[in-house]
Amino acid sequence: MLGFDPGADAAFRAFEAEVEPLLAPGGALGGLAGWGNKLCGLCARLAAGFHVADAVGDGREWAAPIGAGAVTRAARLCRDYLVPHALAAFGLMGADAKLAAARRVWRWVAANRPREFTKRDCFNALRAHFETVDQLQPALDLLERHFLVRAKAAPESRGRGRRPSPAYEVNPGADGGGDGGPNSAYCARGFPPPPAAGAGGAPNSAYCAHASGAGSGAPAAPGLRDGRGTGTHNTQNSAAADPGAAGVGETRAHNTQNSAAAGSFARGWGEMSAHNTQNSAVPPPRPVTAAELVSGRDDLAAVAAAVTADGGPVGLDTETTGLDHSRDRVRLLQLATPRSTFLIDVFAVGPAALAPVFEALARAEVVGHNLGFDLPFLMRLGFTPGRVVDTMLASQVLHAGDLAARHGLRDVAARHLGLTLEKELQQADWAGPLTRDMLAYAALDAEVPLRAWPELAAGLEAARLTAVAEVEFAALPCVAWTACRGVALDRQAWQALAAATRTPSGRGCGRRSTPRPRTAPPCSAPATGTARMT
Repeated sequence: MLGFDPGADAAFRAFEAEVEPLLAPGGALGGLAGWGNKLCGLCARLAAGFHVADAVGDGREWAAPIGAGAVTRAARLCRDYLVPHALAAFGLMGADAKLAAARRVWRWVAANRPREFTKRDCFNALRAHFETVDQLQPALDLLERHFLVRAKAAPESRGRGRRPSPAYEVNPGADGGGDGGPNSAYCARGFPPPPAAGAGGAPNSAYCAHASGAGSGAPAAPGLRDGRGTGTHNTQNSAAADPGAAGVGETRAHNTQNSAAAGSFARGWGEMSAHNTQNSAVPPPRPVTAAELVSGRDDLAAVAAAVTADGGPVGLDTETTGLDHSRDRVRLLQLATPRSTFLIDVFAVGPAALAPVFEALARAEVVGHNLGFDLPFLMRLGFTPGRVVDTMLASQVLHAGDLAARHGLRDVAARHLGLTLEKELQQADWAGPLTRDMLAYAALDAEVPLRAWPELAAGLEAARLTAVAEVEFAALPCVAWTACRGVALDRQAWQALAAATRTPSGRGCGRRSTPRPRTAPPCSAPATGTARMT
């Protein structure tokens, strides 16, 4: 049996002390306690391996006690390689069910932006992912520990009947995103955490912008919004100018490591997100109402420039006057980048003016839902796509075999974003005047696939189905081209096959008395002209 010498024992105990906080709730390994509890034992075994290898290599007696150097090397390997690798691997496999559930709930909150909600509201919106209301509780508890939501005091239950569903306030400073860190937007928008979170000048005392007593870090009374000016703050927290928090002092204290960082939805959970230390609350993603209606030809160059400048994927959708690309027309072409959404009125600008936009789109990654519908319309206007991503195809690949799964945009948005879409305006008269509701609907149809694709991509990667989806995406422009151009047939060969299938009685293949071949050719040929299937 190998033992530690005193130096190795001290180094090992220091590593144990380093690991212990990581296993606590909210720690880096809090959701992987089953693996993390074995980390110190693994460190000891690695140290033994290093010790034996060194001894054999140097010609020394390997049964001697393990030294501090071997333990230090083993601890470094665990810290710098094994822990990050485990977090990445288990995250890819979705092993931390509680964290995955919390992310799903937060995406629903971020997409719908309620000031408060009940547990029953959340369950009704996400019932496809949670079998019972109680399954939501661990996710809500985790969001509350990250100060993104706060449980409201339970109202008194009077009389008989069902008890009111527990209600939660949404941190108004989270802005639908943020890093979920301990001090995230509480100090940015005046949403004081529970007193225990930061009493005594602990790191969470950044919410002391609403506290009384200079430097105390004591929590403010709930609802304190008196606009007194500069708030007190912990020495670890710098003061951030935050003019957006109406009704509170002009200067807020904030933690320099955990402000509400930019990013849509739940980006950066468990990560340290970068932010501007001068402005801890970064504005949320541009709302749908900010989508720009483009009805002048002179504005199309700016649209093309915006598509090119962002350099990332572009959400695409169309609104048409009907379903037949050979007869109906495109009314709106909607393009969503991470920063802007453009609604191009094709009736107003004319199809010929779209050339610069089509050139920019051909160089971009186009993301849409059921592009097999949109691409034939656009190809008839002169568009030749480059790389395309179809979130409907991605959903069908990811959930193949689940006969209950549906793959419309509304279904994908609910399943992967927790977002409820209304599709009534899909049947609107798009040839007539465009109302504000129609424009908002059209903008979402381009924005939602762009939001959903990262979630779908992660799911495909975890299921090892990325390559399968890429085959579907690569084939899609070809299928759309075929829908536009048709498939040319060798008419003479087709007629010969048709004749060969006829029975002596002159009846076609539909009534053969002998067994049919595995693939039955057509029963009759066209009378004249070039055959074309569309």
